[in-house]
Amino acid sequence: MVSQEVDVDQAHAEVSAGRVDLALGLDYPDAPLARDEASELVRLHSERFSVAVPTPDAPPAGTAWRLTQPAEREWILPAPDSYYGRAVRTACRRAGFEPRVVHEVTDTATSLAMVGAGLGVAPLTGLMLRLRSEGIAPAPLHDVVERHVVVAVRAASRGRPSVEVLIEALRHAATARH
Repeated sequence: MVSQEVDVDQAHAEVSAGRVDLALGLDYPDAPLARDEASELVRLHSERFSVAVPTPDAPPAGTAWRLTQPAEREWILPAPDSYYGRAVRTACRRAGFEPRVVHEVTDTATSLAMVGAGLGVAPLTGLMLRLRSEGIAPAPLHDVVERHVVVAVRAASRGRPSVEVLIEALRHAATARH
């Protein structure tokens, strides 16, 4: 068995093309991955987004924001042609605004460091918060904006014991609380 790093937006395509047996990825209801007969998407974990804000701007405990509350702020988002960037922009448009993106950043840890430095706000999930929490606070949302951590699996590989064991290990890792 060989492992290979693949861009998250290309992971499902690599599985569908038969170049890899399985790939860990993200599926967004607001920008879903294509479905096909060559592969299957196995959902490992679902999580809702909140908004990462600098610690001084943290909402009071137990308070949830509408997605429109940080609408006038500067946003830190990935490029609009990525699934993630498209999903967040779609959710914002559904809420009635276009985010003012001042920094396009692909790396989540870097985005969160920028929020901590007061350079804007960014989407945040519980798994993302594990990357960095210094200087940032989550602003929970009333609006349902979510993503699903998935494994794309070649249909021909789905029944293999090694593949099933790996899927269960990934599910455990995605849902474990630290």
